[in-house]
Order: sequence, then structure tokens, then C-alpha cells
Amino acid sequence: MVDRTRVTLYQTESNLGNYQTTSISKLYALNNNILAGFESHYQNGLLEVAFYLGLKFADSALIQIPKHGYFYSSKHKNERSQSSTDSIRVTQLLQQIVALEPERLAKECHKVERLHYLAREQFERLDTYEKKRAAVERDLYHQQRKGGSHRGKASSLNKTPKHRKSRSRLSSDQDCMSSTLLACGDSFSSIFCPSVASSTSEAAMAIREEFTGKKKKEELNKSFPDAHKIRPEKGSSKSTRFPDGGKREGISSFPTNPGVSKRSFPSDAAIAQPGLFPASPAKPVLERKESDYIPPPPPEHHRTQSDLDLERALFLSGLQVLQDKKRAQNGGNFGQEDEVKLEILREELRDMPPVPVGPPGAKKRQASGVTTELFTNFMQQDFEQLYKKGRVRITQMSTYQGKNPLSTNGCAVIAPLMCIHHFVNESSIPDHGLPDRVVEEVLDDETPNLLPMIRRKLGLVDSAFLIPSDAHEALMQEDLLSEKQFRNVLGGNILDESHLIPLVEELSKIGEKKIGATFFFHEHVVSILQLRQDERTVWFDLIDTLPHEETLLRGPSKWASSRNHGDDSKISNDDSYRILSDFSDVDLAAGVVVDDVPDQEPAARIRCLDAEALRIALQWYACSVFSMEDATYIDTYQWDDNLADFDPRVFQAFIWSQA
Repeated sequence: MVDRTRVTLYQTESNLGNYQTTSISKLYALNNNILAGFESHYQNGLLEVAFYLGLKFADSALIQIPKHGYFYSSKHKNERSQSSTDSIRVTQLLQQIVALEPERLAKECHKVERLHYLAREQFERLDTYEKKRAAVERDLYHQQRKGGSHRGKASSLNKTPKHRKSRSRLSSDQDCMSSTLLACGDSFSSIFCPSVASSTSEAAMAIREEFTGKKKKEELNKSFPDAHKIRPEKGSSKSTRFPDGGKREGISSFPTNPGVSKRSFPSDAAIAQPGLFPASPAKPVLERKESDYIPPPPPEHHRTQSDLDLERALFLSGLQVLQDKKRAQNGGNFGQEDEVKLEILREELRDMPPVPVGPPGAKKRQASGVTTELFTNFMQQDFEQLYKKGRVRITQMSTYQGKNPLSTNGCAVIAPLMCIHHFVNESSIPDHGLPDRVVEEVLDDETPNLLPMIRRKLGLVDSAFLIPSDAHEALMQEDLLSEKQFRNVLGGNILDESHLIPLVEELSKIGEKKIGATFFFHEHVVSILQLRQDERTVWFDLIDTLPHEETLLRGPSKWASSRNHGDDSKISNDDSYRILSDFSDVDLAAGVVVDDVPDQEPAARIRCLDAEALRIALQWYACSVFSMEDATYIDTYQWDDNLADFDPRVFQAFIWSQA
């Protein structure tokens, strides 16, 4: 007998658009795992689960991933094209599911309509896509606010733009995306990769048969293409002519076995007919000949059906899962009493985020371990003591990254430029460090001249973040750095002293040449410069061109308030990340970035007078920028080197020396 577990999907503010310095290929790969889950559930008749998986795939492909600075790069053209064609197909199938489940899914009609419109626009009119993407994102946000799905929750779309945008914490106060999802079994894994059609799928198929029966067949035909035109019958194949003039064999429908996924693309006739929700009432979205209408799919890429891969992708994209530990009675259906209890549970969870589902292979931490909140308090006390004793000194400049809009999101270039100036700066022992004047010139003059040129060479948008390795390579091409200057790269868990101490020791070595490091953490790069004082003593300058006020001990800690005060306090930590890509202003598409934020702290120099002070400063720096979602993840899962890509604790430092 199959047990059914109450499963609820919540849309949090986390999304793939937050990982600006992660390779976009990894984001496409994560989203393809969600696509595989959608296909599997759709084929097995689990329509409601499939719908929300498909909706998440489309949202990531059409709204979130395009925020990445490398989205328009020619290097990733095939991945972008593949995602576009998949999005057209998925949004068409989402329309079909809405037609089959009108009562349950009517509230999502507007979103499906807008995503379907974006899917076509992304493929057909890429050059004007960003303005339309931003407009649709704003429209969907206001639609959700109107519907009350963001009760008490602020969003970046209606707040003053800030440089440092948080990777949102897990929050259960947003609209429940699906309150009656039925699992194939009582384990999380079985929910997301059903290997056989269950009684649930039989029920879904019955609904489909009822809706497509004689009574409603005429109604369905008026609003949506025949199913066989969208998904060719098994074994059928036909040649299709594409815009490039070539022909490709048609692909059969999804296989019965979800373990082997074959891609199917909409036929000419299917796309030519109006969808359930017309994208543009004024005029057709696309005006092309029927034979030229289907987007040509790039070469097939490998796609995994692993349930663990899907869990990881959902966790990172913000589609969180809650399961009621009480098994449903009466064949998996919940009664009115259960609905009341679940609503009470939701209310309780508003100020207590649910435990996230971690990446595949992630091991739970022991309950007796020190919490992130407690560790943060310890580090703050240690840092304050160092500051009071004079072992840490904090000074600030008259400018910051982004005051000149052309330096926006340029930390990956700014940090190595600081090292370069440190190496060529003529200074005797003791070394007093870079003058403030030089730091300000790097921010306001050099970076605005250099950064746009580097972005153009890489084919990036004007406000794109640079992946650190790309920034280093670009500076080498400009003969500002050389491979001979590279000494080492170190990284790991910033909260683990055994990972951080090797970096501190490397920076503490005294030799004939000056050394410095670019330190990458939490989507931001700072520079660490070694200052030799005598033959046995070194100081360190940590230069942060876009600092948090918490890091600098300016005002009360936002960490405590975010734990203790409702929704307003949750907003206070929303600027944890230095990301500009969540702005709703369509002027971003034209490269006009409103970046001069009045309350932004100026660039800061944190001078550490010994190695221990540097180690404590770096750990406090990390704790001061963690969001509540980060803390929840850290408190739940152990560090794993193999799962470090998206772990909030991961740091990476590139060490350079004087030429």
C-alpha cells in the first residue's frame, strides 16, 4: 500500500539570479534538473507537481538566469538557445495543464501567460529582451502583491536600490504554492522522481480524460492545440524545416519510463494556433511563416533524472518543500481539521524558517554544535575587543564602488588593481600602505575606464559581475598582471580555522617581494595587502570598497533584530549581497544604473596588526554578511568540499606577489 505524505511547496525569495559570480553553465545545469523533474511528473500524470516544477523552470530560465552578466555572452549561445526552446515547450504544456485543472490553477493564469510571452520573446527578439523581462518581473510582482501572496514581505522591486542584495532567507510567509501535492511514497526522493505511475497519476489521467472527453473537447480545441500536435505520438517522426534551412527529424513524445528523457518540440501548427492566454492582444507576438516558426534545438545535452540533483536544484532556486510528518488518512486526502492545523503550522513558521533540503550527499550537523548566531556573537565580541585595544583599526575613504556608475559591480577588477598598486607603490619599511588618494583613484578613475572595456571583450552586459578568474585573465592581457606573479590559491570553509589559517600563514610570510591577495566571498571581492614593518613583523590592510555597516561596527547589529522582530526586521538584512541584478528599473537594460545610494558606507580600510587579528577580522566579516537563510543552512549541514559551489561558507583567495 502506498503511503501519501502531505507535501507543500513554498516559493521563497531565493533564486538562481542571485549567483552572479557562479558560472552560468552551472545555473543552466541546475535548471535542467528541474526540467527533468517536470518531464517525469508530467509523463506520470502528476499534473499539479509537474505544474509547479515547470513554473519554477520557466521562471528561472526566463527571469532569473537572464540577470546573470554572462547571459548574452556568445560563449554560452548554445545553452541560452537550448533554454529558450525548452521554455517555449514548457510554457505551452503549462497552459495545457491549466486547461485541465482550471479550478486549482486559475490563480496562476496570469503568470503562465506572461512567461509564455517571455519565452517567445527570448528566442525571437533577444536584443530587446531585457526591458521586457524587467517589465514582466515587475508586473508579476505587483500581481502577487495585489493577490496578497506577499503578506508583510518586502521585495527588492519596491525598495530603494541597494548594492548588496541578500540571497533571501528561507521564509514560509509567502504564498503556499500547492497545498495538496500527493507523494508517491513517504520519502522526499520518491516525490520528485516517480518511477512508476501511481494511483495519483491514475487520478490525474482520469481528470485529463474527463476534460478531453466529448463534453469538453470542443471547449478545449478553441483554446489550446490538440495534445498530439504538441507532443507527437510515440514512435511518430517527421522532418521539420528550421530557419537555417536545414531539416531535423521530429522527436517522439516523452517516454513511459521517466529514467530516459527525450526532448519533444512544439510543431508548426501547435505554435501557430493561439494559446490559452494570448501573449499580446494588440498584435501577434511573432509574425513568421509557419515553416520558419519552430526554434531550432541545439545539440542534445546530457540530462540527469537523479532525484538528488532535483532536490539540490529546487533548494538553490527557492522552491522549498515542507512535509507534514503526520500521514494523510482517507487515501491521502486531508480533511478540514488538517487544513486548520496546517494553517496554524504556517503561522508558526512565519518567524521560524523551515529547515532547507540540502544538496545531495549533505550530512546533517550534530544538534549539540554551536549555532551560527552564537558563533556570530562570539566573533563580534572578539572583533570589538581587538578594535578597542587598537589591534584593528578602521578608516574610511571619501568614495566607494559604484559612486561612479561605471565602477558598479566591478569588485573582481578593483581588488586586483589594489594589489597591483600595492606592488608598484614605493614605500620603505615600515610600510604605511596605499594612500587613500590611490584607493580613490582606482575606484573613481581607473576602474570606470578599464571595466567597460573588459566587459565588452567578454561580451557581457554593462552592469555584469565578472567571475574572478576572468578578471585576472583580462588584467594579464592588459599586462597589468603576469602569470609569474601568481603564487597560490587557497579556499574552503571560512568558519573553520583549519581552512583559514593556511591563508593567514601564507600572507604572513616575509620575503623580498610584497604580497597581496584578492579574497572572494559571498559574491564580493576584497583585497588583503601585506605591510612589512620590520624583519619579523607584518600588518595587513583589508580594503573593502563596498562595506557593510555591521562589519564596521556602525550602529546596532542587524543580526539580532532579524531574529527578534517580525517582517520589518527581515527587510533589514536584505542587503547582504552586493547584487544589482534584482532591480525592476528597465533602464538597467540600457546600462543606466542608479548606484549612488545615499546611505552606502564609503570604502573602508580594516588594518590588522597581527595574524590573529586578521583571522578574526575575516571571520567577523563573514558573519556580518550572512543572511538568515545562510545561518539556517550552516546550522543544518556539515561542510563538504564536494558541495562547496553554493555553500554560503565558501571562500577563495588568490595570492599574488610583486613582479
